[in-house]
Amino acid sequence: KQVVLDAIAQRDQIKADREFELLVTKFAKNKNIAEALYRIGFEYQNKYNKKNKATEIHMYNTSHFPNDSYALLSQVEIIRRYIREGSKLAENEVEIMLEIFRSQPDLPKSIYQIGQFYTNNKKKEQGIKMFQYAANKYPDEIYGQLSQIKLFLETKEYDAADIIAGDLFLFHADNAVARKGLRDLAAFYRDKKEYERSINLYMDQITEKTASDDPIDSYRELIYTYIDMNNIENADEVIARMQTDLAANPRLARTIFNIGNHFLTAGDSANAIRIHKYNVEHYTDVFESMWSQAALVWYYVRHNDQANADIEYANLLKIYQNQTTLAKEVFQIGDIYLEVDNSEKARTFYQQVLDEWHESEYVFNAKAGFIKADIHDGYDE
Repeated sequence: KQVVLDAIAQRDQIKADREFELLVTKFAKNKNIAEALYRIGFEYQNKYNKKNKATEIHMYNTSHFPNDSYALLSQVEIIRRYIREGSKLAENEVEIMLEIFRSQPDLPKSIYQIGQFYTNNKKKEQGIKMFQYAANKYPDEIYGQLSQIKLFLETKEYDAADIIAGDLFLFHADNAVARKGLRDLAAFYRDKKEYERSINLYMDQITEKTASDDPIDSYRELIYTYIDMNNIENADEVIARMQTDLAANPRLARTIFNIGNHFLTAGDSANAIRIHKYNVEHYTDVFESMWSQAALVWYYVRHNDQANADIEYANLLKIYQNQTTLAKEVFQIGDIYLEVDNSEKARTFYQQVLDEWHESEYVFNAKAGFIKADIHDGYDE
């Protein structure tokens, strides 16, 4: 397999084809052959954009090793390609998948994924068909239940969707797929401003503590929901609870940074500034708190408050002088000045990177900043 991949990387198609033939001839009975073919097809498609070659490899896989789970993955890749291209061949390949792989245990998952892919590519009708098939064929399996939730959401039968979600949480809370489906459902409700439904789902995940993945995501999304509702009191309560429950979580400072930005997106600049300053004060030694300090500078620059921008920039240089990526924050602030049409000020930041971090990897960005400033000022004409 690696010899074929190396030949593909070297753009040596003759060698790649020769080694491929050797692979399928010499290792046809190897237990990992289907996986190797899937990987090769995936590489052709996603790294080198050789769609026809990728499809050729995947089709070889599906026709020669239909009992292997990786052959099913190859079939999914074929369908995904045709969906992207808007080709009716996608529906033909779906029928082939349902017939050839009908005994594969991962088929419900593949049907659900294709339904999502149809929907994400603005082909709702075909997506619904896939969800209906999965829901009818596999009503007691996780992907069948997730498909049924999708159908209920489409018809706005939210109470019915919540009943299935409750069963998923009750019986499959330890399953990563089920947890992801429940988080997606909560996000859907938040987007539709069905806030109470969203809150209930997030609270279940936080309270039960059954998820093996990082619980900080559920805390963050619950806080976002309260911010969207303009319920700052509850948002602050969950922030405080998160800091207590997840005090040792390595993503805490990053999450508080994200919360500050969400306040800003929601138009609540006062609370955004409060949260970013809290992050800097309480998590100074954590890398992501520097982002909050830089965010304060960005905010004041964009709002033409030069006095506070200068103060916060001085704090950035003082507090984070030993951070290895400080130069990145400096050139990015230059970009923000350029964004607000202050090219003269922007140039001072680009120059500072060249003067103080001349061996930094961000020298290139600073030099590019000068070029952008020249274009902004019309010097390229």
